[in-house]
Amino acid sequence: MVAVPAPAQSDIVRVTPIIDNERVTVWDITLSQGQSTAFRRHENDFVTMFLAGARFRTTNENGRTTVPERQFGEVVYGRKGTEQRDEVISGGAARLIVVELKDHPGPLYANKSGYPPAFPRPGSSKTLDNERVVV
Repeated sequence: MVAVPAPAQSDIVRVTPIIDNERVTVWDITLSQGQSTAFRRHENDFVTMFLAGARFRTTNENGRTTVPERQFGEVVYGRKGTEQRDEVISGGAARLIVVELKDHPGPLYANKSGYPPAFPRPGSSKTLDNERVVV
């Protein structure tokens, strides 16, 4: 779970758990400029989706920092064991959806909905496709 520090009221980071089951844990995180997530180690592979972008300072466990500009719709895949803290350094409030992918085997489900597959579908775009997930 994403831990957040307990700073002054104006510095509180909004972290809302959305789903937690045997396959995934999902959080909705909103960060304003100057706010950061707590430094934490990811216990599973994870996907971060940016619903509102900003410029971030990402610091890893070795103190190395990067300063990526994340855009609306951008998706980043991270590996189990990653340790990092993300801080919004410019732009408006950033909104992220973080999905931890748990190692729970499960069957493939046939599409019996009557709707076409998600990809390719008119108007859709694939932003990430790897051995664990398609977004």
